[in-house]
Amino acid sequence: MQGFAWLNHTRTFPIILLIYLLFGLVNLQYIPIAWLDEVALLDPAIQFHKTGAYASTAWGTPGAENIFLSYPPLIVWVHILNLSIYPATIFWVRLPFLIMHASAIFLLYKLLIKYINVAPIMALSICSFFLFDKAVFEISRAIRVETIEMFLWSLIFTLFYKKSPAGIIGLIMGLLFVSHLKEWPILGIFGLYYLWQYTPKKQWILFLVSAAIPVTIFLFAIHFNFQELYHQLYLNSKEHSASGNFLNKIYDFYFSRFFPVYKEQPWMPLVHIIITFIAIKELISSKGKNLFAATFLGASLVWIFILSPNYRYWVPLYFFSLPMLAEYLKKIQFNFTKYLKWYSIPVVLMLIFPFVSRHLLAFAQRTVRNPTKAIEFLNKNISNKNKTLVFGDEIGLYMTANKPNMDCGHTLEPDHFKFNNYKNVYLLTHQIYPQLKWINTYHPNALYLPKWLYSLGKGGTYNGLIIYKIQSEKEWKSVTTNYYK
Repeated sequence: MQGFAWLNHTRTFPIILLIYLLFGLVNLQYIPIAWLDEVALLDPAIQFHKTGAYASTAWGTPGAENIFLSYPPLIVWVHILNLSIYPATIFWVRLPFLIMHASAIFLLYKLLIKYINVAPIMALSICSFFLFDKAVFEISRAIRVETIEMFLWSLIFTLFYKKSPAGIIGLIMGLLFVSHLKEWPILGIFGLYYLWQYTPKKQWILFLVSAAIPVTIFLFAIHFNFQELYHQLYLNSKEHSASGNFLNKIYDFYFSRFFPVYKEQPWMPLVHIIITFIAIKELISSKGKNLFAATFLGASLVWIFILSPNYRYWVPLYFFSLPMLAEYLKKIQFNFTKYLKWYSIPVVLMLIFPFVSRHLLAFAQRTVRNPTKAIEFLNKNISNKNKTLVFGDEIGLYMTANKPNMDCGHTLEPDHFKFNNYKNVYLLTHQIYPQLKWINTYHPNALYLPKWLYSLGKGGTYNGLIIYKIQSEKEWKSVTTNYYK
């Protein structure tokens, strides 16, 4: 252990996290390039600042062009607040999410040290294993709601172990309720156990009222239009629902969701199964009273039957399980130092590989990933006069964000855009369309890299982005489709 003594210092993990954060800041606008999930939920916030309407013509859901109810509002609220302070650029849009991500894991580390009283090396091992998980690293820079969910759960964990007033915890749980439908089973089970086991009855009303505040604000804002809310949420959520028979759903939940994404870290299904068995064991030994075990198992059961087995969805539930995992490992006196031998090096290398390879590729591809240069190219080649629609590649949303006369469709499924409503219509794509009027192709000077290097880090670039001008309704229909028919 002497050679690894530095791992048992309370400052070691904060230093690792700081390095993680610094690399994230340096490459914040380079990995990934603007992508669908990022701009999809940024669009309603941009439209709100442009027009004052909480709507999105870029979403395919019928009705979203009038009021945006296709997705719970929390992430859009965060974007609206952020755009009130900072410009609509990739760096400033992503910055709050990276900060929330790092803060969540730092609060978890402090929780494990201070309240669960595990050894620093155990807290470092648990938090580092989570931090460098491939999907977790992706979430840190993907501008998804999972980042907000992790941050809010880290606050709840801290307040729970500090025995803070129920009203504060209730308010944060209310925010989680309007974050994503997948949070509802976690919140339901956690909330019931929390009230039943840890909260005096005189605080129940305060908890429930506080939890209802974010929901009530949202319902007032949409004028209690429950019919439209259900209609849009149902259409969108059914695209992300579990499918197949009982055995298919179990297999998807524990195995298929992780591949081929986790081919560099193939242990994740095993980790998922181990955490499940620990939760079952802890629930039995506590006679059904273990808050974290009951919540994890109950939410998992609901997810198996209802939720699409997306690997990104797993991250918040994985994060939720970590305090339970730490308490169990402490109880059985698990000794991490036993495994700090030479044979642990391959595991460490596999763990950090996605982080290192993506950042190295971002440095090497800086020119072709630079959004500022790509937007300058678009501004030079796309008319800024009259009413203009730019659709296709997601960088178009950032290019049009501050231009009142320009709209952007972030996919090739622009249900709510009408060709005749615009003077100019442009398509941004990497695909070849010989029938369309070619305007220009983006080819910045870039460092040549061998093809095998791309397979290590992966990720797109703006190089080869083509601008076409759509000149007729017929051309418009030839390159667009309706998402909902």
